[in-house]
Amino acid sequence: MRGEAGKEASVHNRAAEQVPLLPVLQHGDAQAVEPQDRQHLKYFASKLWRKRMGYRSSVAYTIRFTDDDDRMNTQSFYTFIAEAKSKDTCRAALEECEIDENKLQINYHAEDIKWYDTYSHVQNHKELLLLANDTYETYEDTQECIGYVFTRIGENDDDTEWRAKGKYDTNWLWVKREIIKDW
Repeated sequence: MRGEAGKEASVHNRAAEQVPLLPVLQHGDAQAVEPQDRQHLKYFASKLWRKRMGYRSSVAYTIRFTDDDDRMNTQSFYTFIAEAKSKDTCRAALEECEIDENKLQINYHAEDIKWYDTYSHVQNHKELLLLANDTYETYEDTQECIGYVFTRIGENDDDTEWRAKGKYDTNWLWVKREIIKDW
């Protein structure tokens, strides 16, 4: 027992030597810290946050039925929903979406999400968008119209993805970056 405790203590001490000790701050205490120390705290906290949390994105898309004939839209919408529900991946994505039966649209929006291609929920949403794309390409020559717009904004300023297909309106979904200040 004594050897085990000593071993844990030495591992703990080595770890403490490698990581600079930082004071625990309560809300509002940051103003009492010297400016150079405050900068160090911010840097250390951001590194720790990234290591634990990973790269985050904001993601949104909308799938809409846009034919001038409302009966065709309604039929196409429910056919699309039924086909999506018949596929496990698309059904899982639909469960995370807002389905607006009055406006005949499927909407998805998530803030601060890990959007990695290897994650199953991301693959599910990509499958749903692929189904919308395939539906558009299958019926492109007829009056049945479907459109979708997808956008993803990453943490980095230059990491923006936007794509659309079918009969869509750019006003459905757009990116707006803004400056937020604390004064």
